[in-house]
Amino acid sequence: MFRMTSFLFLVVIMIAQVAFSQTAWIADDFDDGLVDGWKQLNGSWSVQDSYVRSGGGQRSYLLNTKYIMRTKPYYIEARIGNGKGGIIFCLNDYSAPVMAHYAVLENHEMVTGYLNYNGEPIVTRRVSYVSPKDGFVTLKIEVDPVKRTYSVNVQNQELVLEALRYRSGYAGLTSLGSGFKCDFFQVVGSQPMDVPSELLKTAQTQIDHLEYMTLLKDNIVVSNPVVGIVQWLNSIGEYTLEVALQGQRSEPRGTAFLKDNTMLVVDGGENAIRMYNREAELERIFSGSLKDPRDIAVDANDMIYVLDREGVKVFDKFGKEQDGGAKGLFKNARHMLYTANGLYVSDERAAKVFLLDPQGLSVRKEFKDGFVHPAGMAFDETTNVLYIADPGANVVIKYNKDGVLEDYIDPVTINGFISPRCVLVTDESIIVGDYERILIFRKNSLTVRPSLEIFATYE
Repeated sequence: MFRMTSFLFLVVIMIAQVAFSQTAWIADDFDDGLVDGWKQLNGSWSVQDSYVRSGGGQRSYLLNTKYIMRTKPYYIEARIGNGKGGIIFCLNDYSAPVMAHYAVLENHEMVTGYLNYNGEPIVTRRVSYVSPKDGFVTLKIEVDPVKRTYSVNVQNQELVLEALRYRSGYAGLTSLGSGFKCDFFQVVGSQPMDVPSELLKTAQTQIDHLEYMTLLKDNIVVSNPVVGIVQWLNSIGEYTLEVALQGQRSEPRGTAFLKDNTMLVVDGGENAIRMYNREAELERIFSGSLKDPRDIAVDANDMIYVLDREGVKVFDKFGKEQDGGAKGLFKNARHMLYTANGLYVSDERAAKVFLLDPQGLSVRKEFKDGFVHPAGMAFDETTNVLYIADPGANVVIKYNKDGVLEDYIDPVTINGFISPRCVLVTDESIIVGDYERILIFRKNSLTVRPSLEIFATYE
């Protein structure tokens, strides 16, 4: 009887939303099983009698593959049985349980927390609640990415109000062990959901899941794989140019520039390199033997180095492929940097940074100290100092001119990094791409540029 009442209640909600505001972003009562849009992680999920259930004794996830932008308030609601799991939201990637918020029911407690870059659960709050006799609990999370807050309601009673560490991403269910089951799951917005194509050519801040940045004179060039654009910001934080990559699968990653300021963009979704002239017009696309390309670098002679899952591929400035190398050397390399010293490649899974000879692509040196998952790098040509962003360690690591770990940049005065993934260096500043914001550190002064959100001093 209660199951039928719950189903009718959900149907009424869905009809009302379709008829009036079209705000049901995701709604599933699991009557048709696990249809397209759901992905299972770390466990076995099945549907029995219109309940989705998890099997096995480990923590597992059932994630929806619809990306939720951080532009409008919304709520997530699920009716959960047996009190052994809950909702995960603002998830970085539906293929890995890392960087997300969660609210779970466990032993008559509602537990909130988040997963860090390494997937480790960090508990922020535990609150007791009274479980109903039938064991089914309605869990509702109201998310306001604009105000950076979320609240958790259990059985229509608000238990906590928390700050959002991550503001956008995927949502789904998480089970703490066998026996978990869910009656329905829905995500309802205050207005229709924004999708990436609707965000183009708007004044909305579009930095999201920031991983790749490049400098061109006074401009910071940012790749946004979520929205599918490359954006330029000037020295005072104003958006001056954006280039939208055409194609449904396009995913901009690393960028680099030839001597004539021709822009090269790695398109990881299309396994290609896109070349744009100074008017931001597409001139050429080339791919050669690229497989899952991640980053790109250019030397003084306009030779182009592309990092992909197999190694380093080399092209001339016309896009003709040359002899590559370093095949099979990396476990999971994602970032590359060309300097006067050679070609640096960070391998996040091996927890190393390699210095390669650009000619033969052989290893000159390995850096190992201090890394958990090294990512983007920057090199100060005047001081020969190497900076490496490490989202696993949640710091930026500084290696001195002798190749020795010298210092960590860890801005405790601004509540720490969210997830530092890329770094740039100028004569005056260290610029850190921290997930959804750009932080500029200057020696002995506090930089104030509101467009870039948060800034700090680094001695």
